[in-house]
Amino acid sequence: MRVLPCSVRCGVLLVSLALVAAGAFGGCALVGDPCGAPVTGTATFVSASVPPPYHQEWTLRLADDAGSITYSPGYGSTERWTATFTPDPDQVVRVCRDLQDERDAGTAPGGGTLEVRWQGATGRPTRLTTSDADAGTRVLAVVPTPALVEVQSAFARWALAHGG
Repeated sequence: MRVLPCSVRCGVLLVSLALVAAGAFGGCALVGDPCGAPVTGTATFVSASVPPPYHQEWTLRLADDAGSITYSPGYGSTERWTATFTPDPDQVVRVCRDLQDERDAGTAPGGGTLEVRWQGATGRPTRLTTSDADAGTRVLAVVPTPALVEVQSAFARWALAHGG
């Protein structure tokens, strides 16, 4: 067996470490900040399996410096109430980082479900599926109060008009 000189062994070791640090060996999925501004993507909530007007669904969309929140009674209804807003990038990043600590949680049959599909500027994703109501509340925190009140009030008026 031939032993390589120390300078060659050290050179090979340094090149190998540099390749690993650069993500050349399958670590590419972990490169980049999944919550680096701007965070883009969607978060969708579908409430428990109850009939309208008690059922509700909402989708939050983030695209660079624009956002929208849409409420619906779901179940194929064409009724929709949408408000647009400019998200606070720092708030979105805080919520995104907070959601990274959440783990996907099994959702009970007929229970409410939140699906978050966000990605940071690097393209690295943050994905979450949960029935944790607190996670939904945290996601809605990125929507400025006037926009959220607008769509929730429109939905509430519709629900009252339909026996809710």
